[in-house]
Amino acid sequence: MFIKELYNRFRMQVEYLGDKKPVNSMHPLVSVVVTTYQHKEFIRQCIDAILMQDVNFDYEIVIGDDGSTDGTAEICKEYAFAHQDKIRLYVRDRNVSHIIIDGKDTRYNGIWNRMSARGKYIALCEGDDYWTDPLKLQKQVDVLEGNPEIAMCVTNAYQLSENGLCDEQGRYSESGIASTEDVMRIGGGFARTATFMFRKSLIDNYPECCLTCHVGDFPLQTFALINGGIYYLIDRTAVYRYFTTGNSWTARVKRASVENLMKGWRSEFDMLSGLDEYSGGKYHELFAWRAARLLYENMSRHRNKRKMIIDNFEDVYACFDFKMKLKERYHYLLYRIRNVCHFGR
Repeated sequence: MFIKELYNRFRMQVEYLGDKKPVNSMHPLVSVVVTTYQHKEFIRQCIDAILMQDVNFDYEIVIGDDGSTDGTAEICKEYAFAHQDKIRLYVRDRNVSHIIIDGKDTRYNGIWNRMSARGKYIALCEGDDYWTDPLKLQKQVDVLEGNPEIAMCVTNAYQLSENGLCDEQGRYSESGIASTEDVMRIGGGFARTATFMFRKSLIDNYPECCLTCHVGDFPLQTFALINGGIYYLIDRTAVYRYFTTGNSWTARVKRASVENLMKGWRSEFDMLSGLDEYSGGKYHELFAWRAARLLYENMSRHRNKRKMIIDNFEDVYACFDFKMKLKERYHYLLYRIRNVCHFGR
């Protein structure tokens, strides 16, 4: 298995426990995986919210710091020393914590963290997010234990921006199995990463096309869809930070050039193509539509680069349906008219 080969390749990295040998030998039901980088302002709230979980089973916290220089690593070490029975910490060198997979430079901090998990289930919470419900883990374990065919359980969440906390728009009014069409229509934003819990077995055969994708939430949800499905809980259990400044994911994307963004878009299109092949074409039309929709959304944000984008993604642009092409060309025409007439200046 490719992912197990990757795991074995980096086995020489050990948990950080100062001059002590690792003493955590528990066999947890759940592994909570935390990936963090430059999250000094947020990481305490993240870890404290995980430690407050009220459960009737053992769980561990696997933290991977990807070479933070702002003090995040020092805070994580403080927690690792204080909770050696529960926390396993990996402090990595960001200069070497990446690998070339299928010709693409891929960071493996998150991959390594998930492969290091020892639980039957894995829950995710990135270092700049946090949980609000002390029963979050218990609720999701109850769902997955009671529905052995389901691959993943997600929940509703709050969104926190610079302007303050706001509710997420709930996907459903009742808890239940998510529609494949709904997940693909909304994409990675269908559920926030901080609400994910999935079976460890799901990633034992994780395809390379998912590992090389520049985002992690969308491939994981899509892979779960075709390997048992996703259960959606209407409870709000977590907070997702949607900041346009600082070191949040949203802020880094906003700072990126269109040229760099296009590399990420291509990785998403390759992921959909790879999973289309993996599933034997079962969801071909849905995957093709999702790829076209992604390109449409990105073209709408970067109309000044329209020709360059189309030239680089002719294969995906060809998947646009008539309505999508008509809307895109109409809005591009309005954009050109405004520029020529200097409207809005």
